Amino acid sequence: MAQQAPSASTTKRLIRELNDYSKSPNEALLHLGPISDTDLLRWESVLKGVKGTPYEGGLWHLIITIPPTYPLHPPVITFTTRICHPNVSFTTGEICLTLLTTEHWSPAYTLSTTMSAIQQLLTDPRPESPLNVDVAVLMKSGDTVAWAGL
Repeated sequence: MAQQAPSASTTKRLIRELNDYSKSPNEALLHLGPISDTDLLRWESVLKGVKGTPYEGGLWHLIITIPPTYPLHPPVITFTTRICHPNVSFTTGEICLTLLTTEHWSPAYTLSTTMSAIQQLLTDPRPESPLNVDVAVLMKSGDTVAWAGL
């Protein structure tokens, strides 16, 4: 099944977001942009690890699949670099973050601000709503040494 083309307003919005990011890069990111010049609905990002966390110094690649109805509907963002985090599935890279759900998404969010929210999730994990139960158990038990070593 062929992917639906973005609407004119979606295309305009994505081009504006790309231009805004180019002029004023997000400190949380090493890269944000379309994977190819021919598909504006598939982006990639490289997220920087946060200082003072087990992710410090790391770089994580994410794929962003944008619906043709963006920004009215949220993108689907997944880690392609494996990451050991209670709110990220180790096998699929799926992220458990409320703003990525339709009911909590706002058209005011941009891809750049959404990536900042994902970086914030790395700083402030939510073990009470885990996708990775094993890591959540380690965090809840206070075993940060084992968690950091994963």
